[in-house]
Amino acid sequence: MFGTSFLFMNSHFAAHQDKTDKRIADYQKTKTILNLPKSVKVNEHTNNPDVTARFDCAFWIGDLNFRLNQTKDYVEGALQRIDEEEYQHYESLLVDDQLINLMHEGKVFHHFQEGRIMFAPTYKFDSDSDSYDSSKKQRIPSYTDRVLYRSKRKNGIQCLEYNSVPAIRYSDHRPVYCLFEVNLRPGRDNIPLAAGLFNREIYLEANRRRALARDVINKMRNQKTSSVCVVQ
Repeated sequence: MFGTSFLFMNSHFAAHQDKTDKRIADYQKTKTILNLPKSVKVNEHTNNPDVTARFDCAFWIGDLNFRLNQTKDYVEGALQRIDEEEYQHYESLLVDDQLINLMHEGKVFHHFQEGRIMFAPTYKFDSDSDSYDSSKKQRIPSYTDRVLYRSKRKNGIQCLEYNSVPAIRYSDHRPVYCLFEVNLRPGRDNIPLAAGLFNREIYLEANRRRALARDVINKMRNQKTSSVCVVQ
């Protein structure tokens, strides 16, 4: 977008509580196997083996399947205590989160960040219910669904909101969403922007119209007398 390149990745890593090593392998394979960008050299890091390093902004989302290393009874008890608090904090659960700990150890998602988690685990729920897995498998409630991001520029991406949607019960997962603010660099003429589909004339015309609209708004704000229109 203009002078800023973006990468969006959606992954589903290996399931099951004890498959952490397989999830790490999924991460390593995914970031090195993708041949992107296809035809546009976005920066000097285009040949970096890590695909996420070839773009100015990268977002990695999906059912990454990392679990909480705790028992189901412990997690549900902690959630009940948190629910009774005036200000809900989930740090007591997140200390056992596989993904957070692996990121701290530098084993996965290098240079990525995640917004502060202020919601309950999003997996695994009974069908059309707010109750966690009551089947024989008794899966441990976990934060399997995540949104991660990285930027080449310091503070280039700001996470404004990170939350789940408990009211949507169509799945055994609860969806999560993020709202971001991203700093964009001006368009450059030395690369084929938008994979060659960028039309500079449209870009300039949009800027002209935006400036014109801003002038009209400023004049209206500075107008000291009001006008009255009479229709007969």
